[in-house]
Amino acid sequence: HLGDSDFLVAAAVSSTDASFPALSFSHASAVVELDLTASGTMAGKSLASITLYATDVATVSSSGALSDLDIMAGSFTFDLTASTGNNTGSYAGGSAQIGYCGLSLNEQPVLGSDPVVAYLTINPADYSLGGGDIYFVVTTADGYTSTFSLPGIAIAAGQMKVVTQELSSGTAPQPTVSLSSSETANCYIASVASQSYSFDATVAGNGVITPGLQSAVQRYEGRTLSASLSGGSEARLLWQSKPNLIEPGSVTYAAGQISFTLTGRPTELG
Repeated sequence: HLGDSDFLVAAAVSSTDASFPALSFSHASAVVELDLTASGTMAGKSLASITLYATDVATVSSSGALSDLDIMAGSFTFDLTASTGNNTGSYAGGSAQIGYCGLSLNEQPVLGSDPVVAYLTINPADYSLGGGDIYFVVTTADGYTSTFSLPGIAIAAGQMKVVTQELSSGTAPQPTVSLSSSETANCYIASVASQSYSFDATVAGNGVITPGLQSAVQRYEGRTLSASLSGGSEARLLWQSKPNLIEPGSVTYAAGQISFTLTGRPTELG
């Protein structure tokens, strides 16, 4: 049994009398159980979060069609009136590539010789085809990150797969890196997982506005373009090319600087 985090569905039935007919329920979810122990650097640290990533991410259409088989998280709809296959979810958000799911812990257990057991409820699929891998990224309350990979797991609805892992080392949190310390730019490269970055938000791009651009903006928009930015009070993440690249809630604005933190997403996943 998958526990109270499971989702069960049953086929639509009819009764010839007033009695309630027997229902045959099917599991719609699967579970990955992660048993963590720790030694060395990671021993005695409080577990803050676990994120599971996978390679070979499939494109999932709104009809539920898959170009590969990789569904791990997201919003799904179930046709409970279908005579067969009513425990198969269709992706409910248009087209998307989904390759991660995560768990954050409010009550944070201490890692040590006794296993800390965590459960990740996922939409089942053979989600790492072609010799792909899965990656677990573990973070602690004091900011340490430990990543390990395993061959892909084939899992079906109603199944539970158990992963046992000892964490012996981790990457310590690093000071925030200023992307604009030497000069400002239109774009910056941030490439280290779990690293915090900041950049100057008071200057537009590289601070240079050509006369032609200045004239065009004045003519067609009726305003004077300035490389100096002021009046900002907050910063928001508008778009990212892949899910879960920037840590949710980490984007902030203060003292003319925008700061953000990359997630622990392995660089092998792009």
